[in-house]
Amino acid sequence: MASAYLLYSQAAALEPTNQLYWLKSQAAQSRAALESPPKVLAKATLDKAAEPAEPAAASTAFDDLSPKDRSAGKTPQPPVVLQGAPGVKDFDLRTDAKALWVQVARAYNLDAVFDGDYQTGPPIRFQITEVDFRGALRAAEAATGSFVVPISGRLLLVVKDTEQKRRELEPTVFATISVPQAIATQELVEIAQAIRQLFTLEHMAWDSQQNLVVIRDRISRVVPARQVFETLIHHRPQVDIEIELLEVDRSYSLAYGLDLPTTFQLIYMGTFWNSPLAIPTTISKLLTFGGGQTKFGIGITDATLLANMTRSNSRTLVRTDVHAIDGMPASVHVGDRFPVMTAGYFGPASSSQGGQVYLPPPSFSFEDLGVNVKVTPHIHGMDAVTLDLETEFKVLSGGSNNGIPIISSSKLATKVRLRERE
Repeated sequence: MASAYLLYSQAAALEPTNQLYWLKSQAAQSRAALESPPKVLAKATLDKAAEPAEPAAASTAFDDLSPKDRSAGKTPQPPVVLQGAPGVKDFDLRTDAKALWVQVARAYNLDAVFDGDYQTGPPIRFQITEVDFRGALRAAEAATGSFVVPISGRLLLVVKDTEQKRRELEPTVFATISVPQAIATQELVEIAQAIRQLFTLEHMAWDSQQNLVVIRDRISRVVPARQVFETLIHHRPQVDIEIELLEVDRSYSLAYGLDLPTTFQLIYMGTFWNSPLAIPTTISKLLTFGGGQTKFGIGITDATLLANMTRSNSRTLVRTDVHAIDGMPASVHVGDRFPVMTAGYFGPASSSQGGQVYLPPPSFSFEDLGVNVKVTPHIHGMDAVTLDLETEFKVLSGGSNNGIPIISSSKLATKVRLRERE
């Protein structure tokens, strides 16, 4: 590893534009330091080393950072994303972990470098068909117990998957999630706490005023946490309801139609047993049929022609649109807020420097007199909506209880089911 580190460093100095040499030298640096511990030098050697030496070639092999590069390093940058070759490939390998990573990476025009503490391990059988480069990398991670850190679009660093290595080498990202769908602060906080416990996120904060959630953690936690968060916070269906309150002053009704008799009287008019003929005085017209002993008569009454007309005077007190969300009640109040004294002191006045005062001062509460309409929609699929309507009327009854006005109220609750075609 020491020789590899020296050779890669020399190659990087000779060819500064090739970053692969420099990255591989950095990957081999820690192992090279372990294999080549520092030695105690003689005094003459120390004196010679103390003399000013000529600038090394490696110090000028790389270009200095420009002011633009330095300012960019102070601002958060998006994480590096691998740009593997498109298409799907098949693999049937039996080799060690390092060789496996090298062959899988080269198949998609990628280069793999390894952490200095990465161990090769025993041979592994790796067989998979028709996968793109992301699926192949995920399968290689599972087979070798490793994780990948993208260094550039074509270069990746392979590290053993341990908690310590993830803390040291895995990129940390900062994500802001906008949640305009949140209805209440409690809903936003409950979902944020559930996501934090599920993924053991270290840093999370939320702004209930702007409905924002901020997450800062390792990228392997932030990406799935953001996806689950956006899945849980979904848009609720909404309903627009038009409400119109009418006041009816007077109403007139006039009915019209034909009033026909519903019963007819049958009279026997025959001569059987010489029975006398008796016709009621209410019957003025008869329809007879038969003859002799089988003669009968049917009484006919006159029909009545009726006409009714209805007329009413009404006016619209209020017309409004209510915007309600599925399962959330929306209220409309038409009327006034009336102050009602709930407590007061009516005893003798107390003396003070300013004169006579009554202590303690009275306290008031406000009642919404008039009509209160509460609508709670329940949406069932795409074609049906159920509305829970609750109407409350509050008025002053005219009486009082120890000086406090008595308010009477009545409620009317109903359920309405609407369909799309209606």
